[in-house]
Amino acid sequence: SAPEIFIHEFGHTFASLADEYFAGDNYLGEHINQTANNNSKTIKWKHWWGLGNVGAFPIGGSVKGNKYYKPVNGTCEMEYLNKEFCPVCREAIIESLHNRVQVIAEYEPVSTKSITMEEEEMTFAITRYYKGTGNKVNFQWALNGKVLENETTDQLVIKYDSLDTSRITHTVRLKAHEINTYVKDPKHESNHTTTITWRLKLGETVGIVAF
Repeated sequence: SAPEIFIHEFGHTFASLADEYFAGDNYLGEHINQTANNNSKTIKWKHWWGLGNVGAFPIGGSVKGNKYYKPVNGTCEMEYLNKEFCPVCREAIIESLHNRVQVIAEYEPVSTKSITMEEEEMTFAITRYYKGTGNKVNFQWALNGKVLENETTDQLVIKYDSLDTSRITHTVRLKAHEINTYVKDPKHESNHTTTITWRLKLGETVGIVAF
């Protein structure tokens, strides 16, 4: 049907997925969901091996096709229509989305703000961020390079009188990434962590610069 064909083709165009059926020798190669390596320890989807029926199954169809492998056998949308995407392909689609959209969309203070601290407190906050349904975003705050272990929400409150006034500049840094149950790639966190850093100068007027 047309909707199912669209979903299959979406896998090609959005996430660079290959067909998992034999489409001809010219279509065989190294792709996210296709490989000539069937070693469970080194295969590109090794982090999924044994989960959700993931393994290494010959594509078949020719002598060359027998030497190329797909993650599952007959249960993925990239092989048969009216199927769900297998764990490997589903992960690739999510990672492709993360390549296009940063986790953090809006935050405060923004780069043009200036505030007077003195005895006041200042709130750093993520006012809008993206995450999938049922997933969570991991927030890590740091002040002057030191991770604040107890600060794990989407905002941080700093009091002026708690800062070392002998320092000319203070740095507030936030790192955020989505914890997604459909992603097991160990490179996910390092590849898709959004970092925001504010430089904070103490004085009667405190200038905020985000970069």
